[in-house]
Amino acid sequence: MIHIQKKSSFTPSAPWWLSPSGLAIGFLLPVYFAIIFVGSIGTESIRVKGMVFLQSWHLALGAALIAVMAIGSKVGEQVQLSDHGKISERNWTPFVWAYGLIVLFAYTFWFKDIIFSPSALVGVITGGKKFSRNDLSAVAGVTSLVNFLPVYFAVISYLLATEPKKVPFSLKALSVILFLFTIFRVYVWAERLALIELFVASFLPFLIEMHRRSTNTAIKTLLKLGPIVGIPALIAYFGGAEYFRSWQSDVYNNKTSFWSFAVGRLGSYYYTSLNNGAGLLELYDWPTYKFEHTLQFAHKAPALIGPIFRYYTGTSHSTLDEFLNLYADPEFNNPSGLYTTVFDMGIAGAFYYYAIMGFLAGVLYRSFLGGGARGVIFYPLFFIMMLEIYRYPYLGSSRSFTSVLGGLLALWVLGLKRKQINKKAALSKLTATTVRLAKK
Repeated sequence: MIHIQKKSSFTPSAPWWLSPSGLAIGFLLPVYFAIIFVGSIGTESIRVKGMVFLQSWHLALGAALIAVMAIGSKVGEQVQLSDHGKISERNWTPFVWAYGLIVLFAYTFWFKDIIFSPSALVGVITGGKKFSRNDLSAVAGVTSLVNFLPVYFAVISYLLATEPKKVPFSLKALSVILFLFTIFRVYVWAERLALIELFVASFLPFLIEMHRRSTNTAIKTLLKLGPIVGIPALIAYFGGAEYFRSWQSDVYNNKTSFWSFAVGRLGSYYYTSLNNGAGLLELYDWPTYKFEHTLQFAHKAPALIGPIFRYYTGTSHSTLDEFLNLYADPEFNNPSGLYTTVFDMGIAGAFYYYAIMGFLAGVLYRSFLGGGARGVIFYPLFFIMMLEIYRYPYLGSSRSFTSVLGGLLALWVLGLKRKQINKKAALSKLTATTVRLAKK
């Protein structure tokens, strides 16, 4: 059940940039234009991988898609879901424990060659030993269970931020272990996105609660300037991650300052993603309606699902892989989330897609502010989708599909528990009424 509430009755108690409409207009659009500007400068530290395809109409189209998403978000933020109370009032303990232990098992299985070998573990931590992705190959169906992590941390972090006394010490300890495992995964697997998923799911509730409860003007101001404060941290993190990969090479070392290098690498990284997407539109016929990007998880689905989906969509090979090998750099394989949507479903389809995604993000944000289960579980995923819009369609990936399935399963479990509680309450009420009538 949903209903639309009057605009005046809804005042979000959160920093502007944590709302989807605020994030899109106040952060994504300015950063989009900044990426275009930095990428077009052409300095020594900024290198576009492959041929340059971006044209004016691509830039205008990308900005329009972000704007449409912002409008959809603003509309969605006025919609109130009937969430049947806060998630903290539900019997959340069983599924949180189950998800935490599942993720712990998946991590243990994934990194067993390191954590069960003291010499390998010490070597990795001290930097004396390196493991490639081939050495730690993921096993589909097992290691993919780590993608329940955003759902786990979304719920446990909300509870810790709002009602910490309800969270037992054992769950807090499990959360610390999973947090450290994820940092370890980012370090060993060189997977930046896992860190973004962890931070968004973990810190989103705390930032909103801090904004609600704090009376300190400095803290309030700092929260309002969150994205501006965060950009230098992002540049530092990206530069640090690229230090050992690129900074020490002859191409960059002693030819530019480290900070120029870091800004250039970050700008080149995102500009190349946008350029790859523009290249698909310039060199191939579209829309393809094969949904190689927006429904990537269906193409990669296990068993017969993936082959059947590819057969009925007429997909014989990856267009992106072909493009990267012929016209770009396979190492920089992000195709942007903006232009690949156009490539999959056309300009009109892309506008509908981002209007709907924005609307859903707005609805879930409203639910999140009220502590509703659907908002607490799913809004962090939509927030990540918006942050990743320059790189690729996050919600079309296999990892996010696993997270969404985990979220839907969690909602189903919470719904069953709520019905059981309601039945018990109704039965108790009926019993009490029967006793009163018998006494009369």
